[in-house]
Amino acid sequence: MTSRALAGTLILLAGCGGQPRPARQTERNIPSIGFIDAPAPEATVGPTFVVAGWAMDNDAPVERVRIYLDDQLVATVPLTIMRPDVEEQLHPKVGAGTPHGFSWVVDAGSRAGYCTIRVEALDAKGGLTQFATANIKIEP
Repeated sequence: MTSRALAGTLILLAGCGGQPRPARQTERNIPSIGFIDAPAPEATVGPTFVVAGWAMDNDAPVERVRIYLDDQLVATVPLTIMRPDVEEQLHPKVGAGTPHGFSWVVDAGSRAGYCTIRVEALDAKGGLTQFATANIKIEP
């Protein structure tokens, strides 16, 4: 082994830091579900608009949602709005009586034209589920 290869190997080993490997999730994680209430699909909105909806999961509480505009992350939002209507219809096994709703003001800046809103849920087990999309038109 050349001294250059040996140095590269030592640097690689030193970079691992002796940290234990992360544990793999061994139990099944049921995907989260949810819905975008606003804006409505195919809506025309201004450059600043509200994205609102709900998310829930039946084996681990949803902690927050990520909101994307055309695959660009624009916000990570906690669930802070009580949604008794959702609980009444879906009867959650986990997180009953806790907030399931979210709302966030998105500033699209100079973006104009047709865009896609995508929302993902992050649950307490580390699960990430894309649960809703909506196509909208942004007008300046």
